[in-house]
Amino acid sequence: MKKYKILILILLILVVFPSVSLGDFQFETEEERIDDVFVDEPVESDEQMDSSSDGGFIFEEEEPVIDENFEPGPRVLTRVEDDARLLSDEEVSALREKLDRISESTGVDVIVHTNYSLNGKTPRDYADDYFDYNGYGLGPNYDGIIFVLSMEYRDWRISTSGFGIDAFTDKGQSLIVDEMLPYLSDGDYYKAFDIFADRSEEYIIQAQNGDAYDVNNLPEKKISLQDILSYLGIGSVVGGVGGFVYTGALSATHKTLSRKTSAGSYREGNINFTNRQDTFITRNVTRTPIPKSPPRSSSGGGGFGGSSSHTSSSGRSHGGSGGKF
Repeated sequence: MKKYKILILILLILVVFPSVSLGDFQFETEEERIDDVFVDEPVESDEQMDSSSDGGFIFEEEEPVIDENFEPGPRVLTRVEDDARLLSDEEVSALREKLDRISESTGVDVIVHTNYSLNGKTPRDYADDYFDYNGYGLGPNYDGIIFVLSMEYRDWRISTSGFGIDAFTDKGQSLIVDEMLPYLSDGDYYKAFDIFADRSEEYIIQAQNGDAYDVNNLPEKKISLQDILSYLGIGSVVGGVGGFVYTGALSATHKTLSRKTSAGSYREGNINFTNRQDTFITRNVTRTPIPKSPPRSSSGGGGFGGSSSHTSSSGRSHGGSGGKF
């Protein structure tokens, strides 16, 4: 019935307005209207979704997009920015004072930064950008090193710049982090950062003397007094002497005790003692080898030495390494 009404209306229009023709009226089917609904909606392909996804399917870090308009601004942040609130105010103050002294005396910026989230960036890009865009780095080459700790996925990352790339080789970084990791895992963050500060100063001075620590030039292992005593085999002797002195002091307090050469004074009533003797004829010894723990994978630094580098979004060159804790 609705269609007939439309046709009657059209005929009336044609009678009243003779100049109007049927060609001026447009009709569309249901299928055409459905197509019009979807024609302007772009559909993202599986490849596009995979390439933009951060769900862990991309194993190699892509080179960042270079910011052609990048201009380094003045540094407005301190050398300790504890955004994750892992340190006390006293610890922040002590660490900041130490890093300021090291940075100013060596001419290489040494920075520690903690956060909860990387804001969607990879650890490498975050550390590089945090260093570049916050005005860190000393001298014309922006010499420096930054240690970033992110709590969301327990990431750590080192980024080096300028002379820092030469001073902190891949192997050198792995040695420093291997010393820090036990404390990071145990939540002793101040101790880990304090080690980072001490080793940074040591490695910078070593490199400034012309021989950076690397696979063929490892730092000497620091030996404690306990290590020396254990090596000489007298550690147990010292412990035994201490034990002897302690027990001697205890026995001296018991004035009522006297030495007895026989058990006669302890015998009451009619008690007979008989002698018995055990003789061992054979001996059976079972030896089981103790399995050795596999070597722990290092954070970087293979057997080739030197420092690997890459380009950050600012267009600068950076070295570095990273991992989990």
